[in-house]
Amino acid sequence: LHAGQVQGFFRIPVDHMVAVPMFAQHIRDYLGSDVERVAVAPDTGRAKLAGKFAEMIGGGLVVLNKERPGHNQAKVTGVIGDVAGKVAVMTDDIIDTAGTLCAGAEALREAGATRVIACATHALFNEPALERIAESAFEKVIVTDTVPVDELRKPGNVEVLSISGLLAETIHNVFADDSVSAIFAGENQLF
Repeated sequence: LHAGQVQGFFRIPVDHMVAVPMFAQHIRDYLGSDVERVAVAPDTGRAKLAGKFAEMIGGGLVVLNKERPGHNQAKVTGVIGDVAGKVAVMTDDIIDTAGTLCAGAEALREAGATRVIACATHALFNEPALERIAESAFEKVIVTDTVPVDELRKPGNVEVLSISGLLAETIHNVFADDSVSAIFAGENQLF
């Protein structure tokens, strides 16, 4: 769910599922233990989640300051926190056209990040997202397969992780009347 308040609009029980623990494990495996890293919130609204992600990956927290000069436009105006000499790992829920995401990557590199990685649950990849990502400062953009990604058009710096195991385990726990929160280490609690 994009926001916890959405749960109130359902007349049936809803289980909020998150990819954050899966991304954190993937980042820990990918970077190893000897690399300094920071989790990056793409804006102040995602800072709380990025703080949890920072704990999970064993790094600090950085927040991008963003302004919206017009409809469907965003401009990164600053980097709050220290990224110099570190790997910056941005997290977000959705990548649409990747404009803000790529601007954030550029701002992080300019602030001294040695490498920039992004993780996002839903890869909408509306035009011109794939072209922007291919030409961006990102070493890697990691997404899930909640939305199909065209393998023929996908640039080499995009990696797709399957959530099939997560879905299967969640469905099993729902029908077995077991905890769904345990699967997500409690990170699916919205309040």
